[in-house]
Amino acid sequence: MRELIYYCTVSLDGKIADAQGSTSWMHGAAGEDYGFADFYREVSALLLGRVAYEQMLSTGDFFPYADKPVFVFSHNADLRRAAECVQIISDTTPEVFVARLKLHEVDTGPLWLGGGAQLATTLLTAGLVDEIVLHVQPLILGAGLPFLGSGDIPACALDLQECQEMPAGFVKLRYRTVKSWRADI
Repeated sequence: MRELIYYCTVSLDGKIADAQGSTSWMHGAAGEDYGFADFYREVSALLLGRVAYEQMLSTGDFFPYADKPVFVFSHNADLRRAAECVQIISDTTPEVFVARLKLHEVDTGPLWLGGGAQLATTLLTAGLVDEIVLHVQPLILGAGLPFLGSGDIPACALDLQECQEMPAGFVKLRYRTVKSWRADI
């Protein structure tokens, strides 16, 4: 079964976008990719919510993920496709689609949940997220979009796998989701 990894950059106060929905505040040390190239090389597909996808499209005509399958979850089946690899998923729930995708054995690399606080919440609530990787940028935004969306999020235990100080004051946190509670957590 393929792993689903929620991998994103967050502000110190847990935001993935500012109050205007922009991610232009995300930057780090010059020439530093914080391990992203290695991570991206391993993933087999990218999952995005509609808002994250539209924000990405608003930055210009260049679509950076045209070399991998990209699944965008939206109620709007007519959403513009940025590249041939983009598939708009509107005919089933994210939980059903991702559960099937995780079982698909043709591509064995992990799936990257790359954005969409509401999508992340939906998939975490369904127990489909295996790992959460946060690159915490030393910046407090105050207002903005939190890395998890609205709704009732059930308690979820996490096991810390890695905590790494990175250039420009970033901290990488990598957690495994715990599928059942344990006494040592």
